This record gives sequence, C-alpha cells and structure tokens, in this order.
Amino acid sequence: MAILSNSLLRHYNPLKIVATAVCVASLLVGCESTEENEELRIAELKPFNITRHVEVEWREHPGDGVENYFSNLRPAVTEERIFTASRDGEVIALSAKDGDEIWRTDTRKKPPTWWTKIRMKSVPSAKLSGGITAAYNNLYIGTENGDVIALSQETGEVLWQTRVTGEVIAAPVLGRGLDNRFYDIGTCVCFTS
Repeated sequence: MAILSNSLLRHYNPLKIVATAVCVASLLVGCESTEENEELRIAELKPFNITRHVEVEWREHPGDGVENYFSNLRPAVTEERIFTASRDGEVIALSAKDGDEIWRTDTRKKPPTWWTKIRMKSVPSAKLSGGITAAYNNLYIGTENGDVIALSQETGEVLWQTRVTGEVIAAPVLGRGLDNRFYDIGTCVCFTS
C-alpha cells in the first residue's frame, strides 16, 4: 500500500491536487446561490376569473352521426352558411344566421327514393369521411371508398366525383397552382377545374 501511495505522490504533486480541489469547490459554491436574479425571476400568475354568458341562438341535428366509425367530417363555415355532412351521404347547407335549411343533397350514387323510405329498405352508405372543405365557391368531401366529391356551395349540385387511389379520411386541401389546376396534398392528386 505504501508503495502505491509513494508512486502516486511521485507522479502527482499534492499542492496541485489541493489547488485543483479548492478551485472546483469554489466554482460549485458559486453555482449554488440563494440570491434571485431579478431578470430571471418568473412572475407569479395571479388568479383571474372571466365569465361570459352565451346563449344558443339555434340548434340543428343534421344526419344520423357516424355510428362507431372513425370520421373526420367537420362542418365548414362561410360568412352566410354552415355546411354539414353525414356519413351516409347527405350534405346540408344551413343559414348561419338562423339555422334554416337552404339545400340538402344526397351524394350517393343511388340515393333513397320515397318508396325505399316507406318500405324502410336500407341504401348503402356513401361513407363520407374526409371534409368538408369550402373553397372556390365549392365544397369538397372525401369518402372511405376513395372518392372525392365536389359540390356547388350555392345549389348543392354535385359538380364532379372522381376516384383516388385510397380512402380519403382527411379533409381535402386545395390550392390553385400556377397552371390553374387544383392540387390535393397527401397522395398528391391533381384535378383540373
């Protein structure tokens, strides 16, 4: 043991070791200070109470919901109208002012007739799942079947419907390119208007 400590002392100067320990200790003591720096002190949050009374002006329940299916269907709002859709295929335009129905369109390829409704016969769902996007005076909605549907905001008329490579579960995103085409982000499908 004495041989080991003597050999260590030969290689390391005890004065250097003590000086290094004192420097490190003084640095650590300087890091642990109880003084608060005024610039770094975080301001306390004062409690506040904001109360605002709101009233329901109107309420509508368009469609039958989405059952137990995942859906990204969200209403689209413009200055004068609110557009809603249900999974089965109905798209409805409501007045933003009073909730009155302006138009209703069924986007299914074979929508139910009054006869199928009377007989309570089921009609396959359009499986609307992505949208609604209101842009360029039109509405754009996607389906789980891989369709993108464009409707007129004014009349609800189906302007076009096209198939894409997979299900459309997000709202279509539109932008007008330099070549006057509309581009969808995601699978990057380009539609010419």
